[in-house]
Amino acid sequence: MLAAALALLAACQPPPRPFAPTERGADLSIGPAADAYGITLRPVSGMPSTLAVSFAPALVDALGRREVPAAVSSERAPGALAYGAAEALPLDGGRVEVAIEWWVIGRDGRGLGRHWVSASPPRRDWERGSPRLVGRLAAESADGIAALLRPARPAPRGKAPAVRVGTVGAPPGIDGEALRRAVVDAMRAARIETLPDGRAGPRLAAKVSLGPVSGGLRRLRVDWRLHAASGSRIGSLVQENEVVDETLIADWPRMTRLIARAATDDIAVLLRRTGDRASSQPVDGLPRRP
Repeated sequence: MLAAALALLAACQPPPRPFAPTERGADLSIGPAADAYGITLRPVSGMPSTLAVSFAPALVDALGRREVPAAVSSERAPGALAYGAAEALPLDGGRVEVAIEWWVIGRDGRGLGRHWVSASPPRRDWERGSPRLVGRLAAESADGIAALLRPARPAPRGKAPAVRVGTVGAPPGIDGEALRRAVVDAMRAARIETLPDGRAGPRLAAKVSLGPVSGGLRRLRVDWRLHAASGSRIGSLVQENEVVDETLIADWPRMTRLIARAATDDIAVLLRRTGDRASSQPVDGLPRRP
C-alpha cells in the first residue's frame, strides 16, 4: 500500500498534505465532523499490546486536534463508529510492512468508507511501540477518519472540469498504461470529464521513477504535470514513498488505484482554478508536449 507524501508545487497552492488513500462511500449525506456525539473507536485488532496501549490515546488526541471528539470503547455510542485491523509482514533488513485498514460507519449505521494507512518501520519499533511510529500512524489514521466524517466537497457551480490524460512514462517492468487507465477511472468517478485527443483543454502527463534498492525497499516517485491547451504549465504534483521491491510488480495494479485516487482530488483543484481554459474546442494542430 502506498502512503506517500503529496506536494502541490503550483504557485499559490494550498500547503502539502499527507497522502493517505481513502475510499469514500457513494451518495452520502454526512454531518460535520464536529458532531456533539463524536466517534467511538474500537481497539485495533492485530497490534502488539505495547503499541496498542499508546496508540489509542494518541489517536484520540489526533482526532481532537482535527475537531473530531473521540473515545475508545467496546460499547456502541450514538455517534459514528470506526474500527480497524492491523497486519505486519516481515521484510528484509529487520523491517516489517505494516498495514492498517479502517472502516468508518455513520451514526445512522451506513458505511461511510474505508481508509488505509501503511508504513515499513524496523520490527523493534512495531513490537515495542516506538513513540515516533505511534504518532505517525495515529496522525495518518486521524486524517482519513476525519475526512470520511466530513461532507464531500460540493462541485462548484458552472462547467465541470475537463482534462486530457496523456501518457505515463515508466521504467522497464512498470506498466505506465495501467496507471493511466486508473487515473481515467478516478477522474470519471470524481465527475471530471476526460477529453479525447482531438479536443483542446488541459493535458495531464506523468512519469514514474524508481530509486535504488536498500534493505528490500526502494523509493517510488510519480511526477504529475498539468498543462493548459496553450502549453503553459498550470501546476504539478509529486507522490513518493518507499515500497517493497520484491512485491512491487505484483502489487502494482492495486497501487495504481491508490495513487490515482489520491492524486485526483488535488488535480481537480488545479483544473477548477483554470476557469474557462478547461473548455473543449477543436485542436488546431498537434498539442504541445509537456
